[in-house]
Amino acid sequence: MTWVHHDLKSRNDDLGQHVVPFGGEYTIDFCPSFWETTLFFCRMSWSREAHWFDIYDASRDSSRCGNNTVLVVMIMIYC
Repeated sequence: MTWVHHDLKSRNDDLGQHVVPFGGEYTIDFCPSFWETTLFFCRMSWSREAHWFDIYDASRDSSRCGNNTVLVVMIMIYC
């Protein structure tokens, strides 16, 4: 089984490193800032590779997500 290591952060909070199996998930809930400046980014690494992703950007996502947001990081395999 392959595992993904991820480190989830915002500008203000470091939610730490977590290990999630492929097909698994990691969930957080939060309220974006009033000024729509909330940004969560994630470093994911697997098989000796690492990549950074903006997984929530209020300027991009607030219109579809609303004020109370649950963020689910899902790890999926596509062949």
